[in-house]
Amino acid sequence: MKVINLFAAPGIGKSTSAQILTGLLSIGGYRVEYVPEFAKFQTFSGNQAALSDQVYMFAKQENRLHVFKDQEFDFVVMDGPLPIALLYTPETYFKYYEPLVMEVFSSFDNVNFFLDRNPSYEHKKHGRIQDRAQSDALSLRLEAILSRHKVPLTREMVRPQLPLVLYEALTGAKPPSLEDLA
Repeated sequence: MKVINLFAAPGIGKSTSAQILTGLLSIGGYRVEYVPEFAKFQTFSGNQAALSDQVYMFAKQENRLHVFKDQEFDFVVMDGPLPIALLYTPETYFKYYEPLVMEVFSSFDNVNFFLDRNPSYEHKKHGRIQDRAQSDALSLRLEAILSRHKVPLTREMVRPQLPLVLYEALTGAKPPSLEDLA
């Protein structure tokens, strides 16, 4: 099972791209599952206690992935890759938390894409607490975390064709078209 990690700051279009990619892979005949970002549900519900407990947030997201580990999937598309939990960790947090997150992350067969904001797109605030400037600052922090841990990734700009580009990069095949559904 390959874990497809879409890394991006909030409001860039990661969830939309992940959902479309999952659908394309399914239509293409691959066994695929989508793992939504647990933190987004907590944001919608206003669950500040959960959002401030990074061990809990990480465990909930990891458990979603862990459930699929022994299943017969070709791909699992992660809307909230495990290292994103590190973006919201206070500097005075448990000293072994970051190494734990990265060790668990590294235990999976990961394919990593870093999604850059398309400057012509509006920042999507729905389901987020960050404005565009805060999102851009988180993007820089995320890049630094991934670089520090030498996480290999491919950069792509968010655009309408992105799920098609990712499909081809993952499978080596052209993505299915609407005619394939008939």
